[in-house]
Amino acid sequence: MNYKDEFLILLEDINTHTPCVISQFLIDANNTKSDMTYIGIQDGMVTFIPFIKVENFYKELCAKFPNQNFNFDDYTRTFCIDYKNPVKIKIGRFLNKLKTFTDSEVENFTNNFKGYIKFKTDTSRFELISGEAIKSYYLEESYQHKTGQLGKSCMRHIKCQTYLDVYADNTEICQLLILKGYNTDKIIGRAIIWTLDNGDKYLDRVYCTLDSDMPLFEAYARLLGCKTSYNVIYDPDNPTFNEFSIKPKKIDYPYYPYMDTFRYFYPNLGIFNSEIIIDNNDYHLMENINGILPTMMSKVRMATSFDLFGIRTTINSIIP
Repeated sequence: MNYKDEFLILLEDINTHTPCVISQFLIDANNTKSDMTYIGIQDGMVTFIPFIKVENFYKELCAKFPNQNFNFDDYTRTFCIDYKNPVKIKIGRFLNKLKTFTDSEVENFTNNFKGYIKFKTDTSRFELISGEAIKSYYLEESYQHKTGQLGKSCMRHIKCQTYLDVYADNTEICQLLILKGYNTDKIIGRAIIWTLDNGDKYLDRVYCTLDSDMPLFEAYARLLGCKTSYNVIYDPDNPTFNEFSIKPKKIDYPYYPYMDTFRYFYPNLGIFNSEIIIDNNDYHLMENINGILPTMMSKVRMATSFDLFGIRTTINSIIP
């Protein structure tokens, strides 16, 4: 197989930022023997020229000029560049022609493939917002489709608007990256971009209508300066331990949202942390979908629970 530059660059982008079994396999397969060659991308599909056509061209050329030596690669490359009718197939069918992969491997790579193609052709639908606008784009009325992870978000309801003040008020560390649908102001994806204590940018969990748009967020966030993301940090295959912290200027609220990365709230330190601080038990777990009413209890271990109506109760025990 021989790849056009556009196809190889796309594979390298995927393998650098969202590596998987198939992306590495395809990179390794470049310039190997196959019945397909000059593989590229067109209209979201994979294109190729059957190798037998290239071989026949070379044989005819040599037969026509028997006294000349033609370099196979040089002359067939010119033939491929000028070839007008390459075969076009969907990415899944292309992969099936190469090797048997598992369904999950194909789905993972296909999502990345589709996402990167979209990103390279259209970034105008992204918008970075802050302040009160964040709350409006959490509402399910702002979604183009109420499906996928976005449609199932626990913070999409009108009752959750008061939980989101911590996002809206702390504009110095919190922004929302939204992806609008085609020809509409309604969105098909959103993700918070945080400014961490160390100044780095971080892309929190992405909520999308389609999983294939998730790599799109990853790629665009890197253009905004994000060094890492929720999907990378919490990947089961990621061996690296990462701990992040944010410190909002304002933390005193009657209600708080469910939080994906910064799920440990330490009011005494004024921070939200991605992991438990071993020597500090005064934290609240930010995983309640009904908001929380935190009350800082000095020198006690706190366990938070909720009744059927979402009312917070606290069980205290003295720290030994």
